[in-house]
Amino acid sequence: MNIGITGCNGWIGSQVFSFLKSKNFKLINLDKFTRQYSKFKTIKKTPKMSFILHFASKTSIERSFINPFETYFNNVLNTLVALQLAYKSKATLVIISSYVYGKPEKMPINEQHPTKTTNPYMSSKLISDKISYEISKSLKIKTIILRPFNIYGPGLKHGMLISDLINQGLKKKNLILKDPKSSRDYVYIKDFNFLIHKILKKKVEKNNIYNIGSGKSYSNLYIAKEISKYFKKSKLVILKKPRNNEVKKVVSSCKKVHNDYKWKVKYSINQGIKDIIENNKK
Repeated sequence: MNIGITGCNGWIGSQVFSFLKSKNFKLINLDKFTRQYSKFKTIKKTPKMSFILHFASKTSIERSFINPFETYFNNVLNTLVALQLAYKSKATLVIISSYVYGKPEKMPINEQHPTKTTNPYMSSKLISDKISYEISKSLKIKTIILRPFNIYGPGLKHGMLISDLINQGLKKKNLILKDPKSSRDYVYIKDFNFLIHKILKKKVEKNNIYNIGSGKSYSNLYIAKEISKYFKKSKLVILKKPRNNEVKKVVSSCKKVHNDYKWKVKYSINQGIKDIIENNKK
């Protein structure tokens, strides 16, 4: 089975690429397509693929406020390229979207929850989701949209809570926490990899959207205290400086993905943090 992947050099894309390679899938890096199409071109020839995993995206929320044009242009254009690749190759398209529900009206948040955005990044992903839905319906492209709430793991880029705190601890610096109150639903990258593996092993009968989370929410303060247990020489410093338009708490409902793919997280937040730190120390 040939699997095409966009965003192979991004954090999630590279993690999934390595995992699938270890499972002996034949992988095709599609980044040459997303990088070359700075203006519209018809894709005439594609590799033979059964699935396309679309990870290519500008993911920085902070940068999306600074340069929203870049975020919208990149994320929408890359999605259009991925859709065209799937159409030409008759592949099933798996789009890795994001949390797009804004400030929750009720929790846990299922796929029927109203969508709304609080930053340009989130908005660019929601627009891409809507475009994907319309084009897939029109051209009969089999498409799955995954909406992960917060994926974390080793080697995560700067600007993400868990990786920033662990990196500070590994460098024997103080652990700086800007916002202690916000609470999030987390998924460890290994659990996400297991889900991708399940999706690739099952025939897709119809287009669908799935929330991806643990069904539990942990405050930033809880995360910081858990990480501080491993770094006794680092002091936990709380600044109380939340981001603008910050959503205070989210909890996912993942009944749909569990029913369709028999998938649930195996790693608790405590186990995930321990796994990252132990691997880093090794």
